[in-house]
Amino acid sequence: AASIIDGLSNLLSHEPPATRDFDINTTVQRVARTLAGEFHKSGTRLSQHLNPSPIWICASEIQTEQVIMNLVVNARDALPEGGRVEITTAVQERHESPGSADLPAGRYVVLTVRDDGAGMAEDVAARVFEPYFTTKRTGTGLGLAIVKHVLSRHDARLSIASEQGKGATFSCLFPVESRLRR
Repeated sequence: AASIIDGLSNLLSHEPPATRDFDINTTVQRVARTLAGEFHKSGTRLSQHLNPSPIWICASEIQTEQVIMNLVVNARDALPEGGRVEITTAVQERHESPGSADLPAGRYVVLTVRDDGAGMAEDVAARVFEPYFTTKRTGTGLGLAIVKHVLSRHDARLSIASEQGKGATFSCLFPVESRLRR
C-alpha cells in the first residue's frame, strides 16, 4: 500500500525530482537482491547483464529504483508459470533517423527489462501506460503509468517491444549529455 501511495504522489507531483549522480548498475543489483526471494518462490529466474563499468546517471535514485522495481515486478507477473526476466544496462550512441524526432541523436544509458512470457497483443501494448489500465485480476493499473511519468520527468524515454508468444521488452533511455562519468 505504501508503494502505491508513493507512486501516486510521484504521479501527481509537479515538483522537479531531486537528482544526484549514481551508478545505475548498483541500483539494479539492489533491486535484484530485494526481489530474489519473490522470484525464487514464483519459479522465475532473474538475470542481470550489466555494463562491465559503472554507468553514472544524474537522476532521482529513489524514483529510478521505483522504475526498475515496477518494470521487473510487472515482468515477473507476466510469467504465472515461471520463466525468465532479464535486466540489462548499456551505453548507446543513437543517430538521427527518419521518424525518430522524439529521440534526438546522442548518447543514452539504456536500461532494458525483458521477459519470455506470452507477450501482448498490439491493442494491449498501446494502452499499458494508461493510468488504471490493467490486465491483472489484482493489479491497480498504476505501475507502468508511474514508470512513464517518472521517466518523462527525467527527460528519459520509454519504449516497448512485444509480440504475442515471444515476451515483452521495456527499454528506458536516459540521455547522457555530459552526465556520464568515465
